[in-house]
Amino acid sequence: MFSTTLIRASPVIVSPFKIRRAFAYRLFVGFGLTLISCFISADGADSPIRLATYDTNVTALQVHHELTNAVAKGKGELTRILLSRLPQSLEAPLSLENSDVRKGKSLPAFFLDPRFPGRDFENVMTGARYGRGADEFRASIRLLFVIPQLANAQSVELVDWLVTRGKRLPPTPTDVIASIALGSCSLDRASNDFWNATAPKWRRMLSAKNPVYRLIALQQVRYFEKDQNKAVDSYTRALQEKNTIFQFVAVQELERIGGSEARVAIKKFLDRNPIPDDGTLGFDIDVVVAANEALSRLSQGK
Repeated sequence: MFSTTLIRASPVIVSPFKIRRAFAYRLFVGFGLTLISCFISADGADSPIRLATYDTNVTALQVHHELTNAVAKGKGELTRILLSRLPQSLEAPLSLENSDVRKGKSLPAFFLDPRFPGRDFENVMTGARYGRGADEFRASIRLLFVIPQLANAQSVELVDWLVTRGKRLPPTPTDVIASIALGSCSLDRASNDFWNATAPKWRRMLSAKNPVYRLIALQQVRYFEKDQNKAVDSYTRALQEKNTIFQFVAVQELERIGGSEARVAIKKFLDRNPIPDDGTLGFDIDVVVAANEALSRLSQGK
C-alpha cells in the first residue's frame, strides 16, 4: 500500500540543514547504485532501474543548491518550482498498463506491488527510478522535496495542484512521484483553518478521474471531513473501488468511526463479496478477512 510508513512532520518548512543531510545520504547511496546501474538496461518509462548516462552526483548537488535557496526564500519560491514545466518523460503515460488503468478505473501496478517502506523514496532520490536523464532526475527529486515542504507549510496551492492533476488521464510518472512524496510526510498536524479552506477541494478529489488522487484524498478524509455521516459516505463509496488498497483504508476508517452506519457499510461490502466454498475469490481475500474482523469488533462494541 502506498504510504506504508509515515514520517511525522512539523507544520513548518524543513531547514536547509536537513536538506543538506538528506542529500549527503543520497550521494552516499547513489554512488553505489550508479555503479550498479551501469550494468542494467531499462525498459519503459516507469522501469525501476535506469542506465545512467549522466553524473547523478553533480545533478543532485545542483538541485541541492536550488532547493536550499528556495527554502530560504519561502513558500512562494517552492510553489514556483512545483508549477515549473516538467520533462515530457514524466508526463507520458505509464508504460505496460492495462486499459482499466488508462481509463482511471484501476491504480497503476506501482501501487499493487509490495515493497519495503521507504524504498520508493530512495529509488527516486538515487535516480534508480525516473532518472533516465539529467532533466528527468532533476525534476523528480525537485518534486520529491518540494511537495512535502509545501505540505508541511499547509500550502493551498499544493492542494490546487493535486486537484488539477486529478483531472488528467492516463496516470503518469509524475503522479507516482507525487504519491511517494506525500507518503513521506503527514498532514495530520495541519490547522483547522487549512482543512476548512481546502475541504471542498479534497471532496472534489475523492471523485477525481485519476485514481492516484482519489486514493490520496481518501487518506485525508479523517482530517478534512468534519461531518461524520459524509465521512462514512466517502468510505462506503471507496469500498466499491476496483483496488483493495481503497477498501483497506475504508474498512480501517469505518471501524475507527464506529456506529450503526459504519457496520451497515462493512456488512454490505461483505455481502457483495462472499468467500466461495472452493476458497477462490476474485481479489485479495485479506481485505475480506479484515472486514469480517472489523465488523465483529464493531458488533461486540455496540
